Amino acid sequence: SKSAKRPDKRANFREMLGRVKKGEAKIVLCWKADRLSRNAKEGGALIDEVDYENLKIVTPSMEYDRNNSTFLFIEFGMATKFSKDLSDNVKRGLKTKLQMGHYPAPAPLGYFNDKAKAKGAKDIIVDTTRFDLCRRWWDLMLTGNETVESSLAKVTRLGLTSKRTGEGVSKTEAFRFFRNIFYAGMFDYGGERYNGAHRAMIKIAEYNRVQEIIDGRSRVHKNQNNYFFMKVNAMFLPKFACFFVGRVIFNYNILINLFICPQFIYI
Repeated sequence: SKSAKRPDKRANFREMLGRVKKGEAKIVLCWKADRLSRNAKEGGALIDEVDYENLKIVTPSMEYDRNNSTFLFIEFGMATKFSKDLSDNVKRGLKTKLQMGHYPAPAPLGYFNDKAKAKGAKDIIVDTTRFDLCRRWWDLMLTGNETVESSLAKVTRLGLTSKRTGEGVSKTEAFRFFRNIFYAGMFDYGGERYNGAHRAMIKIAEYNRVQEIIDGRSRVHKNQNNYFFMKVNAMFLPKFACFFVGRVIFNYNILINLFICPQFIYI
C-alpha cells in the first residue's frame, strides 16, 4: 500500500481515477472517504468527478454524490489535518529523543537497542558479549602498529562476530566501525551531531587518533621527481634544444608564452 498523504504517489489510485474519467466506473466503494485521499490535489479531483460526472462514493455509513459533496471537503480536509498533525508530532518526539541523547536507529556493533522499555523510552545498552572485544579492537589500532585489516584478523581470532550475520566482521563493517563517532559517546543524525546518553567505549581523543592513523595510511605520497628531461639522451635532440619543466623547445619554435630555459645545449 502507498500513503495518500502526497499526490501522484499511488499507481492504483491513478488507475482508478483514469477509469472513472473514461466512464468505465460510476461508483467507488471504500471503507471511509478519508481513506481515498489526504491531499488537496487528489481530493479535489474526486470531488470534481462527483460534482460534474455523477460519480458516487459509497461507504458503509454514507453515500456521497453531488448533493452532499460538501461533506467530502470536510472528510478530506480533516484527513489532511490529521496527517499533518501526526507528522509534526512524530518530528517533535524525534527531536526530543535526540536532545535527550537517544540514538533513533539500530545500535552499532558492541551495543544493543533496549527492547524491554516502553516505546519512546527505549535507549541503547552495552552488548556484554562484544563490548570488551570491541574496546580491545580500538586498543589494537591505537598502538599505531596495525591496519584495519590486520587488527580485524586479530580481533576475529579473539572471537568477535558480527551482530548481523553471527560470523566474522566484514572489511566494510570494520572500516565503518572505526569511522563511527558513536563509540566516542556522540552520534550524527540529520546532518547534526548530538551528545549520546549511551556509555562511551572510547574517548574523543582516542577516536581522533585512530582517524589520523587510518587517514595517514590511506594517503599516497609521491614526493619524487625523476627529472626526466635531464635524462633524455642527447643523441635524439637537435642542436640548440632547451627544456622547460619537461617540455622540449626546439630552436625558436616556442610552445608556450612564458618559460624558463636552463639552456642545456648538446652538440
